[in-house]
Amino acid sequence: MAESNIPESWMTDNLFVLVGENPLPNYVAAQLLLRSGGTLHLVSSRDTLAIGKRIANLARQVGCEFSCPEHPPLEDPGSRFAIVDFFKRVGPLKGSVGLHYTGGTKAMAVHAFQEVRQQYSQAVCTYLDARTLEMRHAEERARIPVGLSVKPTVAELVTLHDIPLAYFCIALYGNLVSLYQVLAKAHETEVGQNAYNEWCKTTLRRPNGRLIEKRSHLPLNGQLCYPTAAELTEVAAVMRIVFDSPGDYFDPEQVRQKFTMQRVVPKATSGTSSQLIEYESSTPMVLPLDELVRYLDGTWVEHLTLDAFNAVDSTYRPHNVVMSLKSDEKKISYNFEFDVAAMRGYQLYAISCTRSSERHLCKNKLFEAHLRAKQFGGEEAKVGLVCCDKDPTELQKQVQSLWREGKEEVRVFGAQDLPHLAERFYDWLRRSGGSA
Repeated sequence: MAESNIPESWMTDNLFVLVGENPLPNYVAAQLLLRSGGTLHLVSSRDTLAIGKRIANLARQVGCEFSCPEHPPLEDPGSRFAIVDFFKRVGPLKGSVGLHYTGGTKAMAVHAFQEVRQQYSQAVCTYLDARTLEMRHAEERARIPVGLSVKPTVAELVTLHDIPLAYFCIALYGNLVSLYQVLAKAHETEVGQNAYNEWCKTTLRRPNGRLIEKRSHLPLNGQLCYPTAAELTEVAAVMRIVFDSPGDYFDPEQVRQKFTMQRVVPKATSGTSSQLIEYESSTPMVLPLDELVRYLDGTWVEHLTLDAFNAVDSTYRPHNVVMSLKSDEKKISYNFEFDVAAMRGYQLYAISCTRSSERHLCKNKLFEAHLRAKQFGGEEAKVGLVCCDKDPTELQKQVQSLWREGKEEVRVFGAQDLPHLAERFYDWLRRSGGSA
């Protein structure tokens, strides 16, 4: 069970939870409000029945001990009569009773609250405040901070939503770290950005504009030139050291052999109808040529972002950070991707990354990240964009006004922030996160 400051009087032997589209609040409630060995009652509609089962299964998987009887789903979840009939079928219960009504519709919450208080006069009714990450009691003034009391990983959050991933990454490509640090510094200025953009266009792309993906796409001599622009002198110098290849050219086929990559992939036996998806680290493999090219072309920003989260002071550092989440297109009909996702407590920080400074592209990436973050992490989720915009504050104000989001709900980090991301993230996490 999770550790928290929840008063013993708020915990019950029987806990009813209203299951909505977002499983996270009930996953938190099941771990904090239900006494060990108690009974979890899922109040679901036909649309949310499977979500409720995943909540119970994952809570058990992380060590919670409880029973969970199968109640038939509500045929009309907005109807008071459907709620009344549900609790009549449940009948009298042994031990204390609680209702957690963060999930479900407003109509469900109103009707369930009334019916529970009528049938179980001493029932404890609670909800999670998404804005403050506090557990609140319907009849007490006390607010209990619980933001860090439950700490799901990104993989667990994915499992709650039943999104099959093809893979995600948790580790960097060895000493390529020093390279993205100097790239971040070079991108502080518009001149540096333009110079690197030109190098990527002329060196990493084929005549048709697409990135080099395999050896046959390379020039006849198999070599690529280092950046020669004055603004990229330090970048070229670090490339020569990291690639261990002096001179004016490097062989990407030889360079890639110096680095390995490791992905986290679904276990072969997981993900059946009765089993949650579990993940395991794949065998480290030599960095593929297309991955090296994509890294140089721009995914270095994702590595920079992941490393910055991990470098945040331990007081506010996320407990789980991953990058390059990609859904399994063979198992779901839509594409689900995150550049970087971090969990601090049960709060998701979803980051979109690009080395572009084009305002239109940056807005589009931020819009997509915002949509996915709220779908994935609920109202508690925070959204960020790491880019090369020269005036990130202006862009941030535009989207906050458009979406009517608070100051810390959406953050844009621009060109001047790139070399200092760990400090910027620390400030964001400190201002926006919860406490235990």
